[in-house]
This record gives sequence, structure tokens and C-alpha cells, in this order.
Amino acid sequence: MPEWATFAVVTGGIAGALVGLSFVAVSIHARAIMRSAEVRCRAAQTVVDVGVVMGSELLALARVCAIATTSYVDGDH
Repeated sequence: MPEWATFAVVTGGIAGALVGLSFVAVSIHARAIMRSAEVRCRAAQTVVDVGVVMGSELLALARVCAIATTSYVDGDH
């Protein structure tokens, strides 16, 4: 499982950056987004989708860290 740690870090970092960019885009164009229900739904769905990816990568990293810590404490280093 530790070999997946780098993948999880990269994917989580990219997802975090995309969530941040989504918030910036929404805040810059807030008036236009508020006028259209369709655009509001798309913006919300984009933030949720990327947030789910970020959250799942954080869970994957937590599992990798837990496995690594358990192996080290058990003397498997």
C-alpha cells in the first residue's frame, strides 16, 4: 500500500487546487451564476465532485499512514 502514497498525494493536491480554483471562479462570477439555476447547479456539482476526490485521497493517505505506522511500531522496519 505505501506505493500508492505518492499517487494519493498528487491526486489529492490536484483536487485541492481545483476546489480552490472553483471557489475563485464562483466568487468572481457570482452575479452571473446566481442568475441561472442551471449554472448554479453545475458550479455546485463541480465543487462537490472534486471535493469527493480530495476526500477519498485523504482517506487513502490516512490508511497508508496507519499501515506504515503500525509496521514501524511492530518492528517491521
